[in-house]
Amino acid sequence: MKHKLIPLFPLVFVMAACSFPVTKTAKGGARTHTINANIAPRFECFDEVAYLAYAIDHLPEEPAEETSEEPSEVPATLEDSLSSSNEEMEQSSTAGTTSIKPKLSQESSSQSEEEEDPYAPYYDESDRLHYPIEIKSKYTFSDFTYFALLADECPFLEERIGCGNVEGLIVKTDIFDEMMIVLKNEDRYFSCFTNGYSSNFHQFTYDFSCHKYLEGFDLVKDDNKKHIEVTFEEEPEKRSWDRGDFSEFNLTKIDFDGVSFQIERENTSRDAEEKEISVNELRKFFGLEPDPRFE
Repeated sequence: MKHKLIPLFPLVFVMAACSFPVTKTAKGGARTHTINANIAPRFECFDEVAYLAYAIDHLPEEPAEETSEEPSEVPATLEDSLSSSNEEMEQSSTAGTTSIKPKLSQESSSQSEEEEDPYAPYYDESDRLHYPIEIKSKYTFSDFTYFALLADECPFLEERIGCGNVEGLIVKTDIFDEMMIVLKNEDRYFSCFTNGYSSNFHQFTYDFSCHKYLEGFDLVKDDNKKHIEVTFEEEPEKRSWDRGDFSEFNLTKIDFDGVSFQIERENTSRDAEEKEISVNELRKFFGLEPDPRFE
């Protein structure tokens, strides 16, 4: 069985906790909700980078100077837009395809560690298959759907990030060309990828499977059978049998392995813009020195 370690360089710093009220503009008027920026980024996990790709637009443009005063409110504007392409949503499937490579042989390589491809898939001691994510200076994200909920009595969340004030982000990455969901509770993250989706004239549902999840900068595959389902619905007064796109669909419900929560419309935002994120620019924003891994 092959074993490999990917070094992660420890980052030690102190950052004041804060949150910024964010105003977004949508049809029907402006609504205000809070994007929780109560974060102390470590840049040791890919889902944290994905979350910051969205959140950074709602933070001050320059890092705040050290001060004992509370941070001022910083308004920002988001435009509601389509989170998934029409071509994707015209399909209907209960088990979507994946661009992740098939399971590989467990034979050990005769090459030395220095000669091995650092991004080659490998098995760990628990027989989980890892696909290392390339460490590079910039990553591209698109099709953002942000949501927030107050979750209680949910074993799925309690086991992974805890209950309480939970933020979520559905986003497409340029790494595996799949939709992923990021769940965040303070500095704890859990993320996994789509297993498929279903749709009809008035709603569509993403099925995220916990057998493809993130661990640091690895995508890990195991035999976990738990699922997260996220449902989008069309507003009743805008329903039409002549459906051309899904731009009017709103995120209304999320189900964590059988435990469901309704999502209030004012606690969601959508942004279809593609964003290329420089990790070291993010680090600079938070007062951190550049990491040579991301140069």
